Amino acid sequence: KNVVRIDVLSPSRLFEYLQNNWLTPAERAMSAFYFTVDIRKRNELQMEVLNSRGLAGLYEAIVQTSGREMFEALCAITEYFEACSKDDGAVIIHCVQGKDRTGLLVMLCQSVIGATD
Repeated sequence: KNVVRIDVLSPSRLFEYLQNNWLTPAERAMSAFYFTVDIRKRNELQMEVLNSRGLAGLYEAIVQTSGREMFEALCAITEYFEACSKDDGAVIIHCVQGKDRTGLLVMLCQSVIGATD
């Protein structure tokens, strides 16, 4: 058994990306104000902007902010399979919630091996 833990979601980098790329100038000003007055309001504003982008936005942000970790995960999986015999080896990929990061990494694995719909 090999167990590799790679965290592919950094909340601080995710919200920094959101702040720098998705907030309008007015929202940035409001975010700065909320940061000093009521951090919960700032978090709510950021979540509203993230939710307005839907899953496509979340996946974009994960790829943009966690490319290094995704690369490390793909390398670990590749190296494991290269070390296995042809009929041996399986990989389990999971995350805390088990959908977004897991699905994104599985999609990338399928893309690497040329799997189609």
